[in-house]
Amino acid sequence: MSKKKKWEALNEAIRQDDAAKVKEAAAGLSLARSDEYYQACLKAVRLGAGKALDALMDAGGGYNFSSKVFDSYNEKEPAENHQLASALITEAFSSPNPEPVFLVLYKNRARGNLGDYSTVPVGKFLNEDSSISLLDACLKSKAYSAFSESVDKVGLFSTPKLDFILTFSSVYDSEATLTRALITVATNGDVDKAALLLASGANADFDGAESLRIAAMNGHQEMVDLLLPSVSLKTYGEKIVTQLQYKDADPAVVQSIEDATKATGRKPVAEAAPAEEPVQPVQEAEQDDGFERKGNNLIETQTLPNGSTLMTVFNFTSRQQKTIVMNKDGNGPQPTLVSFDDLDDGVVDALQKKFDALGKPAAAAEPAKRTAQLRNIIR
Repeated sequence: MSKKKKWEALNEAIRQDDAAKVKEAAAGLSLARSDEYYQACLKAVRLGAGKALDALMDAGGGYNFSSKVFDSYNEKEPAENHQLASALITEAFSSPNPEPVFLVLYKNRARGNLGDYSTVPVGKFLNEDSSISLLDACLKSKAYSAFSESVDKVGLFSTPKLDFILTFSSVYDSEATLTRALITVATNGDVDKAALLLASGANADFDGAESLRIAAMNGHQEMVDLLLPSVSLKTYGEKIVTQLQYKDADPAVVQSIEDATKATGRKPVAEAAPAEEPVQPVQEAEQDDGFERKGNNLIETQTLPNGSTLMTVFNFTSRQQKTIVMNKDGNGPQPTLVSFDDLDDGVVDALQKKFDALGKPAAAAEPAKRTAQLRNIIR
């Protein structure tokens, strides 16, 4: 078979998106560093022939289009090779079947030493039906808009996909995206998504605790209960209550925020005995005015107006505050953690006094016993 016939056979296999035929036709051709190879890849991209493209790039060695000598010393790809690869990505945006095409192009990026796609708007490939595989490739590409567009275009429509997307939150500068998404789901009352966003670092205090205000305005009591422990009520509580009363929000929802705001006054802490006064050694647990001490933890338990229990655990070893909300059935959202460094110095000092007033620090427990104590605290 002539070379021309072989290329015709390859092009027909691409049109049919037949990986086996592509492999067979490519076996008799010299693909690497040829314009014909690039044109064949371009055709597969434009047709959305993902299976054919995968077989073709396997045969040709990935992004191996340039005839220029590869500079192995400084490990930089030839400019022409990079430009041709970028052109394929751009063409993929308008492909009739873009997802499998992008996955193949992304998989082959390492072969051409092309690095990440930091300047490629990979979010154009995304929509609410995008697969986990496509999300994984887009997020691993480290493209500048990959995380925000994954959340906005996919995660807000699917809780399982949002859960997957949020595993990449530490890779990106994600707080603004998470916080914007929190306001969106708070508006709709989507508690499951809100819990995931809060656990990943969404800022419930943003814009005067807008997420709490808008959830309350829309009458989403369960969402309000979820957000309350994450909002600085001392700063924003009274203002939000006033705004909601002015706009005739659900009185029961408003009352729950007002009660939680009043509870943040922590009057029992302010009246704690001075640290220098003699104290009695702590036994298994000491209690006083709603506070309980277990080991190196100070625990405050409050009952909210809706019957839920708000438990705040202050750990003086890890210097963290853990907030746990449990409904009447014993269930609730994921606990939230706040470092003591993010609390007012006066609050931490008052808590330390209360902690000291309830007894001297307990002796170090054996590992097994320590684990059991911690499990009891977070139940």
